[in-house]
Amino acid sequence: MLRAAADRFRSDGWHRTTVAAIASDAGVSVDLVSLRVGTKVTLLVESLRATAFTQVPDLRQAVEALDLGGPETSVEERVARFSSFAVATLEPIAEFHDVLRQAADAEPPARAMLDEIERTRRDSTQIVLRKILLADPDPQLVDELFVLTSTAVYCELTQRCGWSSAQVQTWLRQVVGEAVTRSRS
Repeated sequence: MLRAAADRFRSDGWHRTTVAAIASDAGVSVDLVSLRVGTKVTLLVESLRATAFTQVPDLRQAVEALDLGGPETSVEERVARFSSFAVATLEPIAEFHDVLRQAADAEPPARAMLDEIERTRRDSTQIVLRKILLADPDPQLVDELFVLTSTAVYCELTQRCGWSSAQVQTWLRQVVGEAVTRSRS
């Protein structure tokens, strides 16, 4: 069901996707979709989570499980590991960027869910920086990393500028490394 929803949302967007179409694609009844998942908004969010986080249920748990290494690992290596994780996470989420925005603009419950996703992403940014720095990060550094690792920035670089995921990862490693170095001095 979630795979059918993800495929339908990505191909048809928010406005043209219906629960009936998703149910048909999944070979189940609309009632079953509604019973198992609930609303169209919940279906979108759950299909995004199932696509982006295959090993853990959500971003917060993925970040908590992320091993960047401890004091024996250089800051540069921790930044490199984070950059790899960030791009691997952003890649599948980017496919939902436009449909999430469409849903948030059309439906107050979708706006509330997107706002919650962004709050979780911000909290996760702070956790990641603690793992990189092995100390509490400066709030400005949290702001910088929050923006640099947004799906909007990823989509701009890959879709509009034509960058590959590898190029984004290299760039992210460089700019995050520079920002971390600046914050430590």
